[in-house]
Amino acid sequence: MEAANSQSIKSVAWQPIAGYAAIALFALWFGHRWLLNRKELSHRKVLTSKMNGPKVWPIVGNALELIGSAEMVVDKITKISLDYGPEPFKFWMGSHLFVVITQPEDLQV
Repeated sequence: MEAANSQSIKSVAWQPIAGYAAIALFALWFGHRWLLNRKELSHRKVLTSKMNGPKVWPIVGNALELIGSAEMVVDKITKISLDYGPEPFKFWMGSHLFVVITQPEDLQV
């Protein structure tokens, strides 16, 4: 009976350590992914720093421009294209960058 109690105490003693180790591994993985994404995001910002585009808001980018019904969204996209075209312009949806082109000549290599 004494051996069974000491065995259960040993197995219970490792559970918090395993939990903390899992949390630490997740935090390391998440931090690594965050640093990689941040580095790539800053690289995109440098590449598109000279491009025109609507004002970008933190976290959401330009996503607030696209709130409304389907017709309103199409009208807003058309207005943005007229305001910043015919040159390519940038549009951010959160951390995703979109380069919008309005002229077929811009696709030529």
